Amino acid sequence: MGRLREQDSGLDGWRRAAPEVMGLDGAVLGAVAERFTAFADANLHSLLVARRGVHDDLRTPEKDGVRLRHLLTMSPGFDWDEYRPFSDPLNSEACMYRSPDPYRFVLRQPLATPPGKFFRYNSGATELLGAVLHRTSNRRIDDFAREVLFEPLGIVDTTWNGFSNGLPAASAGLRLRPRDMAKLGQLVLNRGEWNGHRIVPASWVKDSLVPRIGRPDGLYFYGYQWWLGRSLLGKRELRWAAALGRGGQHIFVVPEFDLVVVLTAGIYDNPALAWVALDILNRHVLAAIKE
Repeated sequence: MGRLREQDSGLDGWRRAAPEVMGLDGAVLGAVAERFTAFADANLHSLLVARRGVHDDLRTPEKDGVRLRHLLTMSPGFDWDEYRPFSDPLNSEACMYRSPDPYRFVLRQPLATPPGKFFRYNSGATELLGAVLHRTSNRRIDDFAREVLFEPLGIVDTTWNGFSNGLPAASAGLRLRPRDMAKLGQLVLNRGEWNGHRIVPASWVKDSLVPRIGRPDGLYFYGYQWWLGRSLLGKRELRWAAALGRGGQHIFVVPEFDLVVVLTAGIYDNPALAWVALDILNRHVLAAIKE
């Protein structure tokens, strides 16, 4: 079976399909009927097989080339523009939030470039990662994060907004206290450990901070959902990783100085002021460090 399309009815939200259409061997699958008869004592009642059931009608050969690494690096190639003001009706992120099915909205976008070739900031890519995590863990991402990340770090004061369908957004909406944001940065600095306990595999932290792709202007690189940049202190180049949230909510991790810097702000209506965070980092925090 596959997921119901709008024109189908009578199957409680599903549509019937031949095994071959779903990439299954009908003869092998159909032979299961003999097992029902042979194992009468097992009291088997039914067998239902669902494959390629979610948004399968949006699949194309080109989109089949999109991999998790492309979503992690903001390079799936979708025709996507969230550089416009959020109030602009053509802002892709805003359209996604207004959609009754945000995941379908993302997957409906055509490819503008081949996957993995170009970086273009895409909150929809992060939402698809959240959807994958939801399906593979069988838990809402806020519940999953609370269990495997927040509780081990002692983070209890959180607010997580989401979509009209009641699900939390993976790309935005999480509100933490600055001291708890700093715990996330320290976790990265400690390569996944917190107070001697392993929270995240060290190999994943290391892989996440490897430059995978660059912005078109060449100012920053991007890893797995982490911005990667550098600052100049005197004649010394310092590399950092950062989580750069909307409105100026930033976490900077500077391994060379064993340093985590958290900045919160309300720069929601003037993206041009985004440089202020780097100015504070460079001219005040880094400049204040004594070897």
